[in-house]
Amino acid sequence: MTVHDITPRIPHDPDTPPHDIGAEQIMLGAAMLDSRALRDLTDIAGPMDLYRPAHQIILETIMGMADLGLPVEPVAVHRELAKRKKDAVTGGALYLTELTGKVPTVASATHYAKIVADLAFQRRLIAAGERIAQIGWQGEGDPIELGEVASEALRGALSAGVTGEPDTELLGDDAAYMDALEKPLSTENMVPAPYADLAEKIGGGFLPGQLICVAGRTGGGKSTMGIDIGRVAAIRHKMPTLYITLEMPADQVRNRIYSAEAKVASSRFTEHSLTEGDWERVAKVRPAVNAAPMWIAKPAKCTLTMIRQRLQAMGRRGYPPRLLVVDHVGLMSSTGKTESRYTEVSDYARGLKLIALEFDIVVVMLCQVNRAVGGRADAIPRVSDLRDSGELEQSSDMVVMVHRPDYELSDKIDGHERAGEVDLYIVKHRNGPTAVVTVASQLHYSRFADLAQA
Repeated sequence: MTVHDITPRIPHDPDTPPHDIGAEQIMLGAAMLDSRALRDLTDIAGPMDLYRPAHQIILETIMGMADLGLPVEPVAVHRELAKRKKDAVTGGALYLTELTGKVPTVASATHYAKIVADLAFQRRLIAAGERIAQIGWQGEGDPIELGEVASEALRGALSAGVTGEPDTELLGDDAAYMDALEKPLSTENMVPAPYADLAEKIGGGFLPGQLICVAGRTGGGKSTMGIDIGRVAAIRHKMPTLYITLEMPADQVRNRIYSAEAKVASSRFTEHSLTEGDWERVAKVRPAVNAAPMWIAKPAKCTLTMIRQRLQAMGRRGYPPRLLVVDHVGLMSSTGKTESRYTEVSDYARGLKLIALEFDIVVVMLCQVNRAVGGRADAIPRVSDLRDSGELEQSSDMVVMVHRPDYELSDKIDGHERAGEVDLYIVKHRNGPTAVVTVASQLHYSRFADLAQA
């Protein structure tokens, strides 16, 4: 038998999903002929990629035996299947022997495993399509939630199956690691910190794959820092940025960005009372603001699926995302019912961390702290003050607490000894030490700045 003896069978009968029994048989036979080939085969196709249930059972048994270091030739596999009372449903000893006889060469078995995997992928697409069609025909529920369920069905089809072990490598396979170690640290993909003193403490900026938690009291300045991170990355460094605002309209975000960039009092924007000089300053910065690859999203419901869709859309437009800011995580939504608020917020935090890794971007999530912090003598937020879930801290690579010493006297700022200052407490830092950074509070311009610039 040659490679050309068996080809993928795409049945004309719409009730019969695509499959190839012959390719499955060759794959199983090769696994029993040469246990060393088993890993290569199962890197391509796993038990659930096989169409025939009996074949699924046989492959699961072979893999289980191999994990225990047992021989996997037909006689041993038959004995194990009999022990599990699966002998009758898998064809008995004679069928196992027949499987090995169908193998043209063990070396060609990976070709057939690829056929099996491809047809399994087609079956998953068909199943997802049927599920999506069913959702569309029923049309029951909120359209946004229906779309997310449909999107999740398709994502599941695309991500399921065996794709090898790209996440596993041998410690000693370190040639590329050593080569990279010889080169200077690349800051190309780093999202710069918006303040010089903060940049110094964290090594320049935030790294792709990191989840950064910026927390503070209501009105304490966490949104100001979030916008600072976003506008500096997008306007100064042309990094494609998605800013999700769940507390304020998109135009209010624009107000803050123009106020910060043009150094025009934010109240002038909210009151529509810009002077001629204000308009000149706005006109001067407008080209840079308009050229910035920054998108502002104000969704009715902000779910993890929706965030992925927005990031993917940026990539399709030719702007692979580099930074995501969510303001704030406590206002995100779930697609279904959750056990508790703790579980819900924990899911958001873990999901945002996965998005950071999946898209290889920096994710900044803004969080609120418990009101009880105001009752303490120093009123300085701590990690334990993060509202709703401890997972906010656990999933984060860095936690920055924003604290305004003059917060309690905001209506009498001039009377406070530290009026106009903000402390950024780096209370968690996976890649470095904790620290405190002090910046200038220029809230009249909707921004923080380095003290030297104040």
